[in-house]
Amino acid sequence: MKAIHQTLYFVIITLLFSTTLNASQDASVKKQCQHIVYGYGEFNYTFDALLIGYMNGILYATPPNYKTNFSKRARGETIIRKACHNALNNITVNGFEADYRWQLLKLINNKYKHR
Repeated sequence: MKAIHQTLYFVIITLLFSTTLNASQDASVKKQCQHIVYGYGEFNYTFDALLIGYMNGILYATPPNYKTNFSKRARGETIIRKACHNALNNITVNGFEADYRWQLLKLINNKYKHR
C-alpha cells in the first residue's frame, strides 16, 4: 500500500511540475545553482527552497529499494550541490530547471542512474 501512495505522489509531482518555469525563473534557478556550486552571486531563499523541495519530493517518492547508495548516505546539501554541478555541466535545450530535476533523479533513483 505504501508503494501505491509513493507512486501516486511521484505522479502528482511529475504532472504538477511537468512544465518548466518561465525564462526569468529558470535563470534564477540557474543563478542559485551557480551560487551553491561556485559561491558567487546572491543567495535566493525562494529558489533554494525550490531546489530543496524537488529533492525532498523525489526522495520521498522513490522506494527504498530503488535509492542509490549516494542518496542513502549523503546529506541533502551534498545531493543538491552535486545535482547543480551536474546540471551546470550538462545543459540541454529543455531549460535549466528541467536539467536540474533530471540530474536529481539520476542521483537518487537507481533506475535512471546510467542514463
